[in-house]
Amino acid sequence: MNEMNDQQVEAPLFEPAIPKQVGGWLLVFCLILMVSPALWLYHFFFRMVPTIMLVHNSRVTVLLGVFCVLFGALAAYSVKTGFFLWTVKRGAVSFARRYLLTYLFSNFGYFCFWMLLMKPRQASSFAHMGWDHIVGPIGFFWLWYVYLEHSKRVRETYQ
Repeated sequence: MNEMNDQQVEAPLFEPAIPKQVGGWLLVFCLILMVSPALWLYHFFFRMVPTIMLVHNSRVTVLLGVFCVLFGALAAYSVKTGFFLWTVKRGAVSFARRYLLTYLFSNFGYFCFWMLLMKPRQASSFAHMGWDHIVGPIGFFWLWYVYLEHSKRVRETYQ
């Protein structure tokens, strides 16, 4: 009987749930979300601020100001999303989906704002902005949204 009591004390009543490791493409997505804002900060301080200081056109100044506020907020949202995914927080995948939608619509909105404000006449500037704020974001959104929807690793990690 004494042996039985010792065995009962040593046996755990429940096994703690250990979250799955974040790895593979999920890790790549987390790193993109957490590192890209640092690149945005570099772009902000070394390209945007000097450009704002040199520009004497009020429309360009407004455009750059909107860019800084909009994409600065998006950068903060990106870091938070990456942190939630990395630390396997509850609801992290739906939070990431909302981030991706916000990213897509922010870029579309900025592109439309740029068109209304600047009224571009050169095809090269139109193509450059279209690539940066329409084509690129659609690709990024589609790639990662489909990954979050169909990945076995995502399903197993965030059940």
